[in-house]
Amino acid sequence: MKHKLLSCIIVLLFFTGVTAYSQVNYSESFDVLPFPPSGWSLAPAGPPNIWSRQLNGNNPACTPHSGAGMARFFSDMSPAGSTQSLISPVIDYSGLGTDTARISLWIFRDLGAAAAVDSLTILVNTSTSVAGAVRVGAIARYRLYDLPDTVSANGWYQYSFDIPQSFNTDTNYILLKGTSAQGNNIFIDDVNWDAYPVPCAGSPTAGVINANPNVICGGSGSSSLTLSGETIGYGLSYEWQSAPSATGPWTSFVNGPLTSVFTGVISSSTYYRCISTCTFSSLTDTTAVLLVTVNSNPLPVITASPAAVSFCTGSAAVLLTATGGATYSWSPSASLSSSTGDSVYSSPTANTAYIVTGFDSLGCSSTDTAFVTVHPTPNVNATANPDSICEGSSSTLNAFGGGPGTTYVWNPGGFNGPNFMVSPSATTTYLVTATSTFGCVGTDSVTLHVYTSPVAAFSYTVNGRTVTFHDSSSNSVTWQWFFGDGNSSSQQNPLYTYSYDSTFNVMLIVTNGVCPGGDTIIISIPIFTSGINDLNGNDNILILSNPVTDELRIQNAELRIKEIGIYNTVGEKIFIHQQATNNKQLTVDVSQLPPGFYFVRVLDEKNNLLTRKIVKM
Repeated sequence: MKHKLLSCIIVLLFFTGVTAYSQVNYSESFDVLPFPPSGWSLAPAGPPNIWSRQLNGNNPACTPHSGAGMARFFSDMSPAGSTQSLISPVIDYSGLGTDTARISLWIFRDLGAAAAVDSLTILVNTSTSVAGAVRVGAIARYRLYDLPDTVSANGWYQYSFDIPQSFNTDTNYILLKGTSAQGNNIFIDDVNWDAYPVPCAGSPTAGVINANPNVICGGSGSSSLTLSGETIGYGLSYEWQSAPSATGPWTSFVNGPLTSVFTGVISSSTYYRCISTCTFSSLTDTTAVLLVTVNSNPLPVITASPAAVSFCTGSAAVLLTATGGATYSWSPSASLSSSTGDSVYSSPTANTAYIVTGFDSLGCSSTDTAFVTVHPTPNVNATANPDSICEGSSSTLNAFGGGPGTTYVWNPGGFNGPNFMVSPSATTTYLVTATSTFGCVGTDSVTLHVYTSPVAAFSYTVNGRTVTFHDSSSNSVTWQWFFGDGNSSSQQNPLYTYSYDSTFNVMLIVTNGVCPGGDTIIISIPIFTSGINDLNGNDNILILSNPVTDELRIQNAELRIKEIGIYNTVGEKIFIHQQATNNKQLTVDVSQLPPGFYFVRVLDEKNNLLTRKIVKM
């Protein structure tokens, strides 16, 4: 890594009252790995990375400006318009004052691919994002393109750019944004920049040492030591010391700007402290002493159970248990019922490795892992085609959405498979259970409605010419009435008024929307409200069969009958029967008459004319 201070660090102190400001110069020459160098980053991050470290260049052919390496933006093999930024470490400008910070770099410019304007844009921002960054300059790779100038020969050229004074905080970044036009590659080297950290002053605060872990079990190990609450600023150094007792003797093992260090492997309990020194004031502060204990007892053996288990989405949570410790901590905790305890329930949304850390009574710990694999529960959908049938017909049950390898069981019936045909005698709800290859179970149900064939039936009541119809059909859901005079109704119990007298053949057709054809009934209804009136005045005349079907029998108790006439309701003569023998009883054949109302006139031997109304069935 060659993210380094220049061999000569230039510190310029300016005093305004008691405030001092310093300028520090940094450089990066990309001479050693890794790439990007420590503290640098790429945005967007690779792979594949358009920026990389190179020892020799092609398109154009070149060697590093200095040292063993240089950085390349791979323009000639990247799609036109491709961009990637090489981003500096954080830069402190908080002590900038009225001074001007600068960024400079060397870039190789050539004549290759004249039409392609591959370019390097220099930006500054308070974050590593290009969004919101301020452009401070740009350089074209093609040497005859006037950005920011033209040059006379292929080669390395240095350019410098001022940083706006508005960037005066302790967190700033310089972004070197390469843009490809599919021309030659862009090579840069020896990037230099200024920083203006505020120097420390007076007596620093050393802070507090935190150790992780502070108890090392199993006889040996290492711990991470970190300061918290310490004074941070330019010119501060930290001397880390260790000792076998709280009073020393103390031995330095790290000295520099590091606020976080490792103890290295230790096999006995050791005391640590850190001395913070401000270079400019020469004043110091020392932390309290911290003991890192080394315990010779063996580490606890922690076992997570089950070690591997499957979880079906939407099902009951999986129970995970741990043994071998006194207390436990589980991670990650987002999909657990608890992050502590020897038993937790897991319901993750993705495959998850749960790490359980078990602690014994001395604070020693070890870990184990339980891996939960998540499988989808079949999202099964049950249908019936058709979903309504007439008794004796069939329907096909179908299950969808289970996925490859899914098995299906239907109940009632215990049928297997995604589809089959059924013919139930009554409405039935079928439940399908879908089981995936991983044992995950999903269910759904569908109801198949079964209808019996309708049977048409009705009665009626007559009031003048108004008829009230009373439906008594069974298994019907639709009704269609035809009243015999050209009119109709779809009501279940219609009320209808005829406009004239007659005998009407009323038809009722009923259906249930499922069974084919439905059922039909026809009933003749006589409607007579005008015509010949009944003539009452001789109670000796008896009509012995009314209503009549085939034979009309008439009897006169005192006088013999001379003649019988049959008329329709409007007075038209239908039939005349003259009896020469003058019998007191007479039988007339009316089997050929259509059903309806009729009037019978009876003439006796004294020429008395009497009328009676009859109903022919």
